[in-house]
Amino acid sequence: MNEITTDRIIQINTLEEKPAQQNAVIPDKVNDPDSAELNRQSQRIQELIEELENLPDDKSKIIAQECLQEIVSFYGKGIER
Repeated sequence: MNEITTDRIIQINTLEEKPAQQNAVIPDKVNDPDSAELNRQSQRIQELIEELENLPDDKSKIIAQECLQEIVSFYGKGIER
């Protein structure tokens, strides 16, 4: 199982196979409100993953990471369709 990390989420979200940059932001398309919202969501995802990585209970951490991975995979397959 691949561990979910901030870099991996960003990489999956951008659908690119190159290494993601920490604290990556989505390019602003002339003050596009959608870009601002995506940036906000990306930042929040990063914060939540950091909180997840700091959980004291290893079993909970593993279950949450696996759940996240399955959700990302599920949506990725939907996008491919």
